[in-house]
Amino acid sequence: MNGKVIEVTPADRRKRASAISHGDFTPLKEGRIQFDSLRLANGSELAIATEPAQQSNDVVRFQSATARQPSLFRRFWATVTSQKDQAVNTIKAPGKGDRLKKFVFAQLPWHPQRSTPVHNTM
Repeated sequence: MNGKVIEVTPADRRKRASAISHGDFTPLKEGRIQFDSLRLANGSELAIATEPAQQSNDVVRFQSATARQPSLFRRFWATVTSQKDQAVNTIKAPGKGDRLKKFVFAQLPWHPQRSTPVHNTM
């Protein structure tokens, strides 16, 4: 996409106050951008006319009309493998084994104080 900046204005008072409260003291500006051409994958350019949009946090994803959606089975399989990987990572992650050991000992009616015996030298 090719475009140009049409206008730059200072950000409103609420945004500046929010930024300052989070430690960002840079002068905030809001710009309006207008696109005038679109470059396609094959290298050709199309002229377009756009209007500046209102700001939003929504993410827009474009997808080819010929793109296939994953089947129900593939989505189910991806969910199952993701849950399996999370379970394995819960056990194999650093420090998890020690926490599991402490949890198991906490469930017992008696609680060992140390894993190695302490010898009394007296």
